[in-house]
Amino acid sequence: MVGINRRKIMTILGVIVGILIVVIVTAKIYSLKVDAKYPVAINQKDIQQNLTNWGNRGDTKTNPKLMNTVHLGKSNTYIAYFKNQSNGYLGIAVMKEGPNKHLRIVNSHYGSNQVKYYGVNTNKGNYGIIIGNNADGLSHYVQAELEDQSFKFKVQVPKKDDFIVVKKLPKGIGKTKFADLYFFDNANKEIKSNLFLFH
Repeated sequence: MVGINRRKIMTILGVIVGILIVVIVTAKIYSLKVDAKYPVAINQKDIQQNLTNWGNRGDTKTNPKLMNTVHLGKSNTYIAYFKNQSNGYLGIAVMKEGPNKHLRIVNSHYGSNQVKYYGVNTNKGNYGIIIGNNADGLSHYVQAELEDQSFKFKVQVPKKDDFIVVKKLPKGIGKTKFADLYFFDNANKEIKSNLFLFH
């Protein structure tokens, strides 16, 4: 009788230990997969290194220099704002945060050092990103009118040569990749200039 009870207890303990081993191994495999998918720690040094690897992964070498990292509100999305040191072009890399609190780049865009608009979606809503160069100091405000949406917004242009401005879009405004941009001086008069890129 005692032997049978001991055997039952040993069997139950064996099953519990087996289940624990399976759970631990599964959790470790999951953790390794997550770490491989989201390898970038949230600090300037690691973001710069990943941005360099990302920019030089193909035939075209972008030689990006990280200028700023912006967390979009309380979302899972960060923006790495960079300059291509080879040609001076400005760009952004969209980075998503994983369950391990690390990042991965999901896409990037760059074109020129003129003012550009990008639409970015996050798990907490959509954002409008305006980047550009204002070295001449003429622009004090920029107005973005979203394509295919009846929404526009005006933001102040930072007093910097190269700048990034982030605007949370209202609920109901879908992700819009493009916007027409209009520029205004400090007297709120529109600047008519061929120097700016309108998309």
